[in-house]
Amino acid sequence: MEAPVRVAIIGAGFMGSLYGRICNQMCGVEVTAVCDIALPAAEKAAGECGARAYTDSTRMLEQEPSDAVLVCTPEDAHCDPTLSALAAEKHVMVEKPLAANVAEATLMERAAFDRTNLVCMTAHSLRFDPRYAALRESVASGQIGDIINVAARRTPPFTALERVRGRTELPFWVGVHDIDMMHWVVQSDVSRVVAVSTGIGLEAGGLKRAILATLVFATGTIAMLDNSWGPHCESPAVLSTAEFRVQGTRGAAVVTAHEQGLSLRCGPDISVPDTVYIHAIHGRIAGVYANQMQHFIDCIRQRKPAQVTFRDGLEAVRVADAILRALRTSAPVVISEATN
Repeated sequence: MEAPVRVAIIGAGFMGSLYGRICNQMCGVEVTAVCDIALPAAEKAAGECGARAYTDSTRMLEQEPSDAVLVCTPEDAHCDPTLSALAAEKHVMVEKPLAANVAEATLMERAAFDRTNLVCMTAHSLRFDPRYAALRESVASGQIGDIINVAARRTPPFTALERVRGRTELPFWVGVHDIDMMHWVVQSDVSRVVAVSTGIGLEAGGLKRAILATLVFATGTIAMLDNSWGPHCESPAVLSTAEFRVQGTRGAAVVTAHEQGLSLRCGPDISVPDTVYIHAIHGRIAGVYANQMQHFIDCIRQRKPAQVTFRDGLEAVRVADAILRALRTSAPVVISEATN
C-alpha cells in the first residue's frame, strides 16, 4: 500500500481550515499539523482533522513529519513560510496571490526553480472550475480561432471590503483570478498595462471602488479587466458577479460564473447557494477547491509539475502590480519596467 501524503497547514483561517477538512476526507492523505499565530484558531482547525496545533511554523517544520505544506496565511505573509518549507524540502501549495509584491513573488519562484524535485503550486482556483476549464479547452482546440480580445468582470460583495481593508487591493485580491485565467487562455505574457479607477461611494482615504485595466499581450491580444466592489446592498442576488468572455476570429466563449444554477426564494428573500466551489454531496466536500487539492496530491504522487506553477503565480503578481503602478502614475506601464 502506498504511504499517505502527510500535509501540514500554515494559516488556520477560512481557506486553511477548508483545505484541512478536504484533505481529511481524501484517501491516502493525512493532516499532521496546523499552524496559526492564534492558538485557538490552530487548535480548532487541527481538531477538525486530528492534527497537532502549533503557533510557530519553524518549530512545526522541525518537529512534525510532513511531505507537503499548504501556505494559507494572509496575502502579505506568504513568502517566509514558503521559503522555509522549500528549504525543508517540502512540496508547497500557496494560496493566491503568490505574494503581495513582485520582489517576494520573485524570491519564491526562484527558490522553487532550484528545486525541481518538489511540486510548487499556486492555488489559482479558476483552472479547476469545470466552466473555465471547458472555455480554455475550446480555445486550445482551435474552435474559436485566434484570440482577438478577452474581457473579465469580477465584483466581490461590498460586505467583504472590511475584511481586506488596508491589507490588500482589488487587483491582488480578486483580479489575479482573471489575470491568471487570461494567461492560461492566451498563452502569452502581458507586455503593457493601462488603468483607471474611481472611489465613488467610499469615504475619503484613497480606497478604490472600481478599477478598469486594459492589458496588452505580447501576441497582440488585448484584454479588459473590470474589478469593483459590489453595491451597498444586503440582497445576495446582487452581491457579486463574475464573467469571463473570449472573442476569437471564428467564435466566442463566455463563462457567467455567478449563475450557480440554483436560487432559493423564501418570501422576499433570495439566496444563491454555492454549487460549484464548496458544496457537500452525500457528506463529502466537493467542488473546485476539492478538485484543486486532488490535483496537488496527484502531482506529488506522480512526481509531475503542477498545472499552476510558481512561475504562473509570479506572472499574475507582475500584472496586478503593474495595474497599481499605472493607477499611481496615470500612465501606461510596461511590465518589464514594473518589475525592475
